[in-house]
Amino acid sequence: VLVYDDHGGEPALDAAEHLARRGARVELVTPERMVGISVGAMNSPAYLRAFAEHGVVLSVARRLRSVRRAGPDRDGPLVAVLGSDYADVV
Repeated sequence: VLVYDDHGGEPALDAAEHLARRGARVELVTPERMVGISVGAMNSPAYLRAFAEHGVVLSVARRLRSVRRAGPDRDGPLVAVLGSDYADVV
């Protein structure tokens, strides 16, 4: 499950933790230079510990460019295309 955080607060971190604790493979993506940029020093260690324990992948400085369906099926899986604000890469 891809959780995209362009807010920097707790909601995306809560969602990622919730999903991971229930067995989902989670990647948390943010265009910021760090995960949870607006989360204080008292709360961030608990999130980071939970993410480490549950194998959450953290991707920083990545922006969600688009989402599309894979294949011709309208019910096919979703594919997220990530890019960078700092280079012309996908």
